[in-house]
Amino acid sequence: MLSSVFSAFNKELIEAARMDGCIKVSWFLNVFVPLSMLSLSVLFAFFFICTWNDFFRPLILLISSRNYTVPVAMALARGEYNVVITLQSATALLGILPCIIFFLLFQRTLTRGITAGSLK
Repeated sequence: MLSSVFSAFNKELIEAARMDGCIKVSWFLNVFVPLSMLSLSVLFAFFFICTWNDFFRPLILLISSRNYTVPVAMALARGEYNVVITLQSATALLGILPCIIFFLLFQRTLTRGITAGSLK
């Protein structure tokens, strides 16, 4: 997905920046980042939600139960024969609450970033 962001830049824009004396670092900071801020914010949002909801990687890699993520802790909190539904509902709400807050805070930026390439 990030390669499509890179391919959206014209070669003339890169050549013009080089003619103005930009090295790769200054071109990246002064040209690329401001022009692709919307696309990078959408990628960051998708990465955050995917990482927050990840289940198998933390289950395999984490050794201590103190470091478990919310989905792993929810899955391991169930008893073998009994299920406390109120506890599971409360942990599910706490688990999804950061994603909802994140979406509400960045809703306008995400919408602009997704629709940025749709109109010419």
